[in-house]
Amino acid sequence: MSIRPSISRTIFMVCLLAAILFPSNFCVAYIKPTTDPTDIGVGARPIGMGKAYVGLADDVNCVFMNPAGLAGLKNWQLQSMTTKLINVIDYVSFAGTYNTDMGTFGLGYVGANLGGSVVTGFTWEAGDPERGIVFPVTEEDEITYTSRVVLLSYGSEAKRFVDWGFLDKVSLGVTLKIFSQGLSGGGISEGMMSGYDMDLGMLYKPVPWFSFGLSQIDALPASAGGKLTDSSGNEQNLPTISKFGMAFKILGEQDSLYTYSQPLVYLLDFDYMPTKTNYPVLMRSGVEWWPSYYLALRMGFDQDIVGTGTSNNFNVETNMTAGVGIQYSGFKFDYAYRKYGIADNDTSYLSLSYSAPLEVVAAATPPSQEKVYLNIVSPQDKLTTYDEAVFIKGQLSELNEITSFTINGNDVTFSPTGSFDVSYPLVTGKNKFELKVKNNDKLLASSTVRILRMAKYKDVPENYWTRDAIESLATIGMIGGYPDGTFKPNKVINRAELTTMLVKAKVSITAEATETQFSDVPKGHWASFYIRNGSEMGIVTGYPDKTFKPAKSLSRAEGVTVLSRFAELKEPETIVEGPFADVPGRHWAAKSITAARSAGMLTYLLEKPFEPSKLMTRAEAAEILSKTPLGASRINNIKDFETY
Repeated sequence: MSIRPSISRTIFMVCLLAAILFPSNFCVAYIKPTTDPTDIGVGARPIGMGKAYVGLADDVNCVFMNPAGLAGLKNWQLQSMTTKLINVIDYVSFAGTYNTDMGTFGLGYVGANLGGSVVTGFTWEAGDPERGIVFPVTEEDEITYTSRVVLLSYGSEAKRFVDWGFLDKVSLGVTLKIFSQGLSGGGISEGMMSGYDMDLGMLYKPVPWFSFGLSQIDALPASAGGKLTDSSGNEQNLPTISKFGMAFKILGEQDSLYTYSQPLVYLLDFDYMPTKTNYPVLMRSGVEWWPSYYLALRMGFDQDIVGTGTSNNFNVETNMTAGVGIQYSGFKFDYAYRKYGIADNDTSYLSLSYSAPLEVVAAATPPSQEKVYLNIVSPQDKLTTYDEAVFIKGQLSELNEITSFTINGNDVTFSPTGSFDVSYPLVTGKNKFELKVKNNDKLLASSTVRILRMAKYKDVPENYWTRDAIESLATIGMIGGYPDGTFKPNKVINRAELTTMLVKAKVSITAEATETQFSDVPKGHWASFYIRNGSEMGIVTGYPDKTFKPAKSLSRAEGVTVLSRFAELKEPETIVEGPFADVPGRHWAAKSITAARSAGMLTYLLEKPFEPSKLMTRAEAAEILSKTPLGASRINNIKDFETY
């Protein structure tokens, strides 16, 4: 008999699923190398964009594709999806997220079911290469295929665990997956398998309009439990998949490459299965465009593997996708359409989701009769950071009364539900943002966010002994680094460099080439301006031969003497006992060293020898400068948020 399309498709799917679960006993012409139902059971939104989502991961779908995205979800979300894959397999998924002070948690479920089929065989009809015969190979009951996975996810900003500056814009995530899948009925015994595996995710956003993500799907090796096992102990490994994705926010009112009222994002993903020989790199790409706040249009392409019948030979199949999204008052409806080679196999996906309004914590609970117009979600007031920019997020209420919302006098656009998310650059030092909500000229609410952005040098690590002094002085402009972003803290400092550092700390003057009274410091010398002013201020002196020796490295005794003059310390008239065991009272610099120690400028050398002849480094100079009255006063001022 000839094979009708619906029957052939059912036979094909039964054989396919059997081959996926029990590859040693079956061989088919079309094999997808996965047993993980989350490969298909994701939301309609990412499917409509060709499943290019790893670098975006900005809603509840990140539970399935990149758990690092959970870190950016500050409100709880719910989603359900249903489809009939290739018109045969029933697929359903659910997911939810919830934000806490410890990070964001996610819960997901994906289930697939195919029932009502019998185990059949197939042969070509004699003499007719285009007609085949399907025949039953068993008289047993119909068989049923089921595949279920429960997902437990967690995501957080990396800085929660490690306070390294370069991780400030990185989020991390992990998902534990518990599987149950297999075949039952039709005389099949021990066809059910169960097990667990784990997904790992990372998301990095170097600039507001670009982000990229990494996701390792089913990352656990079999030795660590990443496998399925049946009741007899037979094992089936879960192939791991490496995913890399990028998201470009090209258009939008905020955090986009170009400012435009209709947001547009472009997505590009790559998949690779490192444990499979000859497995090609798959590419997925898509776009999402919001012509209005309520409507989104999506399009993309998705690639899959088509086997040729041999274990290590694969072909790539590219299929188009499209989708539409509608949102209103927190509810979202998403539809996606995906081709699967044969027209009869094209599949539609439907998702329904809900995003709760942003949850906020007010500084104080207002009286019940008082209206709350403005709540700031992030950042907190009096924040200290190394970031170059800040995202100010929050929620407006009583929108019918609000005619304008400004930050530092500039109008800010907010959504129809009142939420806002705006990026502002930060200058090194003090930053102040004043938020005001008005009804015409009447002030309804106001709030202030004060942020201290600290300077940072790439060669001054977190545990460096005088890191705080270096960064604090650089933040207030009393010292500076090099053009390559380094400070070179262990570099020996010379007379010209220390003089320049101290004059800059004392006064703010534009430097210009100038004549000096020193024969070895001509007008063209790079530090001539600072050496002349330092000499006139009494900070430095020259030598009897009327030279300054600008390139001469400073010993610790010489450096402390100069810094004592800078601090205008009063030296003792007589010294009974030297300030350190290796600095006797008769030492030429003993009075200056004694004054510096008494003023608390040499605390880093307590219980240590002074070593007066040891050359002074830039780090030492910064440490002592931070303890001078001027340095300490200006550092305290920059860290006192009440002065902003």
